[in-house]
Amino acid sequence: MLLKNTTKKISDEKVFLKIKEDYYFLEIIINRYKKRLDDFLRKISNFSKDEREDILQDVFITIYQKYYYFKKGQKFSSWIYQITHNKMIDYWRKNKKRENDISVEDNLFFVESKFWKNEIKDEMEKIENQELLKKLFFKLPLKYKEIFILRFEEEKSYEEISEILKIPISSVGTLISRAKKKLKEEYINLNKKNYE
Repeated sequence: MLLKNTTKKISDEKVFLKIKEDYYFLEIIINRYKKRLDDFLRKISNFSKDEREDILQDVFITIYQKYYYFKKGQKFSSWIYQITHNKMIDYWRKNKKRENDISVEDNLFFVESKFWKNEIKDEMEKIENQELLKKLFFKLPLKYKEIFILRFEEEKSYEEISEILKIPISSVGTLISRAKKKLKEEYINLNKKNYE
């Protein structure tokens, strides 16, 4: 029996499977994931705090109403990120938001992230204009920003990313490589224009 006072030690999967028995278990899931998912949305979108809260409310309602879609043996964090990804895309479509309409100033915290330090800055340390590179990153298509965030910020495995984005595992590495290449190309093209 799963006791309420021992839930800190219990896996997300086991807690989640109890939500239909007691609403308290849904609160535990919300407490465990709300900030993480909000950060995820903030890093890849231009959504306001209120918009992100609306999306997350929809995410938690969905997992409660459609809990039967969760398969035993599946990783809960992958499932909830997949739902968040889908709700974010739905929100963009319904509200005709532009995925690249993002404020760099609002997202400067991101450039201090593990992703920036380990995957971009070190690889491109010869590039003189780091500020320009940061701005170019925020203009990347969603698929590239999202895969960077999932892999290097959220530290998801290739298998988890494959599950979240519904793409083959073999495509994950390819997408990361293409995103890095695209960022470099954008930087080179912009520099060429500046010198013409």
